[in-house]
Amino acid sequence: MHSTLDVLLYYLGVEYTLEPAEHPFFLPGRCGRVMTGDRELGHLGEVAAGALERRQITMPCAAFEINLDALLRLAM
Repeated sequence: MHSTLDVLLYYLGVEYTLEPAEHPFFLPGRCGRVMTGDRELGHLGEVAAGALERRQITMPCAAFEINLDALLRLAM
């Protein structure tokens, strides 16, 4: 997921960093906050087992969530 996020933000011309973070959707210690400057754009990480079970997903997976309004403001 990190490489997908990398390509997306590269083509939108948005520089970003990742910071360690906690989020209920992701496994503890396996989550990062997507930042641009001092603005949080979203999160990236390995999806928690409970979230996978609720969606009947049997394989571990990773995901990212991005605030599209904030991202589009930066990309324009």
